[in-house]
Amino acid sequence: MLKKLNSEQSQVAIDENPTCTTGELSKTFNVSHHMTIYRDMKDLVGKVSKIGKCFSHDLSEVNKQHHVTCCVSLRSCELHTSNHN
Repeated sequence: MLKKLNSEQSQVAIDENPTCTTGELSKTFNVSHHMTIYRDMKDLVGKVSKIGKCFSHDLSEVNKQHHVTCCVSLRSCELHTSNHN
């Protein structure tokens, strides 16, 4: 059975060192697999580890709109390219 983390302990550890990796946190909490840390960070604390730093997993409205704009632009380019082949 996978070990579950305490959200308060996780939050404190991340706040103390926001550049910690899931591997480092797995050693801190004596968890054998770093994906347990990754999953619990996302579920309990709402953060994900990317490029060696913990980020909020929730996107702002501006971020969401930027993602939509990029997707629409890429799709438009794809359609334009396929019509000219």
